[in-house]
Amino acid sequence: RLSSTKVPKLLWPSSEHLQSDTIAVVDAGTTLWIWVGANVDETLARDFFGVPRLPVESEELLAMSLLPRGSNDKVDQLHDKIDLVLQRHCCRAFCTRTCVVTETSFLEGRMLSHLVEDKTKDGQSYVEMLCTIHKKIQKRILSE
Repeated sequence: RLSSTKVPKLLWPSSEHLQSDTIAVVDAGTTLWIWVGANVDETLARDFFGVPRLPVESEELLAMSLLPRGSNDKVDQLHDKIDLVLQRHCCRAFCTRTCVVTETSFLEGRMLSHLVEDKTKDGQSYVEMLCTIHKKIQKRILSE
């Protein structure tokens, strides 16, 4: 069954892909983040995590994980897709930590920091920063 499961189209890891009514898996190499939007359907949350709403408090959220295989078909499919993503890694799956993070939780900032090419609340994206540096260098060279 695992061989028949396909990973959905991979998207560039960007906060622009995170919608409040979705669940997204963000692969950061050594950590696999399962991001859960604040408005995700209660049925979906129950199917994947066994609760209608995920906590945002630190201790409760750190204890959250996907339901184990065999709980229902949806969670089995998600586990299969995660396994396929982990097969792409050079290291074994046990080297990759899985963390559940909810929108606006204390862990969201840590997860978003892995999206280095995104704009942040405090500044420019990586590409914009490089363009700014390039302009400053050009300006300095032309003024000399």
